[in-house]
Amino acid sequence: MCMSLPIVRCVCFFFQAEDGIRDAQESRGLGDVYKRQRSLNALEESIEKMNRLVFLVCQKNLEIDDPTQADLFDIGVVAQVMQLMKLPDGTFKVLVEGLVRARKIRYVEGEKYDSAKIRIALPEYRVTKMIEVMVRKVTEDTQRYFNMTKKLPPEALQALDDTSDVDRFADFVSSILPLPLEDKQKLLEAEHPKNRLEALMGYLTKEIDLLKVKKTSSGRSALNWSRIKRNTISAKR
Repeated sequence: MCMSLPIVRCVCFFFQAEDGIRDAQESRGLGDVYKRQRSLNALEESIEKMNRLVFLVCQKNLEIDDPTQADLFDIGVVAQVMQLMKLPDGTFKVLVEGLVRARKIRYVEGEKYDSAKIRIALPEYRVTKMIEVMVRKVTEDTQRYFNMTKKLPPEALQALDDTSDVDRFADFVSSILPLPLEDKQKLLEAEHPKNRLEALMGYLTKEIDLLKVKKTSSGRSALNWSRIKRNTISAKR
């Protein structure tokens, strides 16, 4: 269940193929390079007139260079622009911090940038014993996954120790896992943290099982190669 807040207006910044973005949901602290003019106009409008707030929403098909309203997901993230820097090559680097989920109510195509009427929704939930168990399971499996893949610095995993806010914890884990865009969008649309935790548990279990299979196969291949080398040396003698 979610608590709905009044509809507000926000500039709309959507991720496009030309923007160099392939992942819209790492929004707790996302930085990347942008070069599409309408996107830059939206960011500048956000900084000058919207208290640095912007509505981040992803395309359904990232190959479309000039998407219409039908090409965008309805649910995105309201974020605050923390920094906008112009690079020597003429592109811009932006750093934003995701704040809250929001649903697009009405999309407005403007001359210089697009905007949207959005409704912000805050989850209402109780931290039950079941949710506490799920948080521990997700924490353990996330640590195990990154220990196996070595794709995240150990110090970054320290953030998993803070589980005081279950909603933000589920979002943090969602942001650091290398999930496909479709899966991250589903997690974003799952407003109750319990549903996100369930999805994360399923993903982590599957990925850890795959890593175990790869490790076993790699070990067998190495053993077979060692035997072949020994047999070859014996034959030469």
